[in-house]
Amino acid sequence: MELYRESLSLRWAGRAYGSLVRSWANSFFGRSLTWLWLHLQAALAGSVIFNLDSVRSRSLHEPGGPLTFWVIAAPYRLLYRGSRGTLGRAVDQISLDSGRSVLGAAGWLRIVGFLLGGAGLGGLGRLLFIWITDARVELTELGAALGWAGLLFLGLVLVWGGAAALGLSGGASSHPRSVSLALSILGLDRGAATPAPSQGWQGHPLAKTLTAGLSLLIGGLAGAAGGLSSVVIIGGALALGVAAFALFRPEAILLILAAFPWLDFAARNALGALAPMWDELLLLGALSALLFSVFLAGRVQLRTVPITVPLLVAFVAALGSVAMNEVPPGPALFGLRITFQPLLFFYLGYLLPRDRRWVKLAVGVFLAAALAMALHGLFQFATDAPMPQSWVDRQEQSFGTRAYSIIENPNGLAAFLLLGTLVSASLTLATRRPRHFLLLGLLTLTLTAGVGVTFSRGSWLGLIAGVVAMAVLAYRRFFGALVAGALVAPVFLPAAVIDRLTFAFSSAYINKSLVAGRLLMWNVSLGHIVQNPWFGVGLGTFGGTSAVLWGYGRLWVDNFYLQLGAEGGLILLVAFLWLLLRAAKSLVAAYLYEPDPWMRAFAAGVFGAFVAVAVANVTAGVWETLVVGAGFWFLTGLAAGGSGEPRAAAGPIEREGHV
Repeated sequence: MELYRESLSLRWAGRAYGSLVRSWANSFFGRSLTWLWLHLQAALAGSVIFNLDSVRSRSLHEPGGPLTFWVIAAPYRLLYRGSRGTLGRAVDQISLDSGRSVLGAAGWLRIVGFLLGGAGLGGLGRLLFIWITDARVELTELGAALGWAGLLFLGLVLVWGGAAALGLSGGASSHPRSVSLALSILGLDRGAATPAPSQGWQGHPLAKTLTAGLSLLIGGLAGAAGGLSSVVIIGGALALGVAAFALFRPEAILLILAAFPWLDFAARNALGALAPMWDELLLLGALSALLFSVFLAGRVQLRTVPITVPLLVAFVAALGSVAMNEVPPGPALFGLRITFQPLLFFYLGYLLPRDRRWVKLAVGVFLAAALAMALHGLFQFATDAPMPQSWVDRQEQSFGTRAYSIIENPNGLAAFLLLGTLVSASLTLATRRPRHFLLLGLLTLTLTAGVGVTFSRGSWLGLIAGVVAMAVLAYRRFFGALVAGALVAPVFLPAAVIDRLTFAFSSAYINKSLVAGRLLMWNVSLGHIVQNPWFGVGLGTFGGTSAVLWGYGRLWVDNFYLQLGAEGGLILLVAFLWLLLRAAKSLVAAYLYEPDPWMRAFAAGVFGAFVAVAVANVTAGVWETLVVGAGFWFLTGLAAGGSGEPRAAAGPIEREGHV
């Protein structure tokens, strides 16, 4: 690292960059933009639409406030007092009594450990039995048949289950024993208090022996049987452990939501009939854990969420569109689901309890998930993975395939990678550590390359818009570098990228698009908006996934805003734009009011990603892809929620215009 910092090329690059920054700052164009931004910022801050007062988070226990705040807060205050007065005390007493039982304290985790340990032993025993009794089966063939990933999974299950069953917590902490044990096993218990003597597994010895033996037997039989029963037992035990842990540490749900794309991919390929509803079960469990923390554990106080009022207006408008147009239940429910379900991820990201460490863990998991998808997409591009011919025009022969990864849609993959690209870019620019700068820079370049090989023109334009928006908010000192990069980019961009961009403006593409493409559907959408301005033609019946699945048409609008206006009418479209404005303002407020430099950099990156994906939706309705919508709204809520505390009504923290 010292050689890297002292290298001649780095010093020359630093001097060149410093000269470029000084030249930009002293140029007429640079000074003019700075003057314009300062005056524009003052004008926007004093306007009714763009001021940040409306997105200030207030605790629902806080007195006063407007009528809408009182309407939301009054039932919560009544319910909260009742819960803590009755249910809360009952739960406290049950917890006290159950601490002396077999299931109390860390007992539930030990039982899960015996189930998992038994399943791991049973699965390994089954493999050994097959290998010993069948001389024709080689060990390598056995590993190939199960998959080395399956063997590794069995080993991890065995280790984790054994550790939990034996109670290897390494000492207690100020947390309840069940929480401390789970945190220690997961490697998260870094801030433990002074260790206290271990209390062991509570309960009668005979009850403990029978419980452990029965759990071990059930797990062993399931592992030895293999097939669906093994998956059900192991998955159920894991789900039980995660659910019990989440009740005491709902912050851990942030990590699950951050890894949602890969969990969704695994669930839809392994759960069979339960696959279509697994995401609803996840949301239900996460919301239940949040309510448990609010009303029973008393760890969280609910607070206002800035998108609530426009969301309610949009939802009522959507219901009105469905009712006025008599949309059948199937497409109506599907349209409501893909439009509003992702917004629940905003509430979870905004309200779940956390601190700076948990936010960093969640962002790390999210970036790791994005990196895995980018590498997968680059591999697909390098190996010319098969794709539908409709994804490219016959006249485009400069590239072999468009990457799509597990999302199975290049536009969706590009939109998801935009989120990781802008966040990692902001963290790269904000760091002052050379090693972190190098690693985050490589991550940013990899994610950007992943966006590139999708050949999604809308996402490319979104990336440019997101970078400019992020620079305007937090990195105005880099405007000179952006201008220089824009001037020289056409020289260094691959020919395939140039051809892909220029083809969109060719007469051949425009004529085809006007006959049976997005330009045709845009014209039709505008016609529907003019003819049905208030409630549209019915949510879920035109130009989207719902309309295609339910046989209303075979062409997509490829513009989320026109599609929403045509399906739901101008009321729904304006309410959704209002919701987007509220969310964007909450990100700006999070950046301005956040004292922690890392959190400010994260908020700036999410703001850039927010703008990038919003622009990408002009040419493709990528919000309809659940993985994209969930990631978009989860990151937005996580950044807007800051450290989880209500934002004070104070002025922004003065910085030098950058992180």
